[in-house]
Amino acid sequence: VTLRMLLTHTSGIGGDLSHQCPGGLVAADRDDGIHRALTAPLELAPAQAFHYSDINFIILGVLVERLTGEPLDDYVQENVFAPLGMTETRYLPAAKACGPYRTYGTAIAFDPNGSSAAACPDGTWSIDLLGRIAPTAHDEDTPGINPDFDHLLRGTVHDPTARRMGGVAGSAGVFSTVQDVGTFAQALLDRLAGRPSVFPLSQSTLQLATTPQQPGRTEGQLAAANDAFRQSVALNREPNYPAIAGQDLRGFGWDIDTPHSRPRGTIFPIGSFGHTGFTGVTMWLDPGSDSYVIVLANVIHQRGGPPVARLSGQVATAAARALHLYGS
Repeated sequence: VTLRMLLTHTSGIGGDLSHQCPGGLVAADRDDGIHRALTAPLELAPAQAFHYSDINFIILGVLVERLTGEPLDDYVQENVFAPLGMTETRYLPAAKACGPYRTYGTAIAFDPNGSSAAACPDGTWSIDLLGRIAPTAHDEDTPGINPDFDHLLRGTVHDPTARRMGGVAGSAGVFSTVQDVGTFAQALLDRLAGRPSVFPLSQSTLQLATTPQQPGRTEGQLAAANDAFRQSVALNREPNYPAIAGQDLRGFGWDIDTPHSRPRGTIFPIGSFGHTGFTGVTMWLDPGSDSYVIVLANVIHQRGGPPVARLSGQVATAAARALHLYGS
């Protein structure tokens, strides 16, 4: 398994770790999560096919820590969020909370009877943030062994694996606002276009990351996918995702054309790129029109609502039309 396979979700590793065990629920156990990620079995042969896996990015997060010698949340804060001015974005590990709170296992909650701190030390976060964070869900993880079961999650990462690792993982755990996510998106587009930007990656690195990099990629795949996609749209047919069956296109971390690409809508071309999140969040960027669309939603509180991917695609299409992009 190579770094390219981890970054393009073609490693063959399963989608996530099993949660049918008490490990990390009563007290966070980061080492156990890392060990389980590094020893996770293959479900497909490496480079055989695209299969989205949280474990890929858990491993990549560990690699960042090993190479830099810093905890992942500290490194990202110092090298991504702070330089970009993303003051409302951070991981929220319970171990670094400051203020009146209590924990139910590894989930955090405000405690009105707790003691307040006059000022939070550097490297911590204020429990006052919880009042600004939308509830995530009623905790449904592992009934019978979860101390937080059926409590309302707020300020605790929803992803069970990231929570068991203490709230910080390469795959999940960051809290933000639409303004900060927009700041990130614009800085990325600026760097990609060669304009002044403090984005922490070079233009050449971003050009690699945002174009097809999956094993077996060939010249002409983007053009062929766009032709198939445009033909479906012109005939008023529901587009296929990916546009060509069996041809999943992934950059380094970024989605380009896979079953997860519905939030692209029907106007942004294949070659634009983005990412989705399980709880209902989407960011899609189009260098060709120098525009981006962000949808921050929550489909798991309460559960039972329709999938948000179709709505995100409709929002992207409406935004592109409002901007009169590509002749719309």
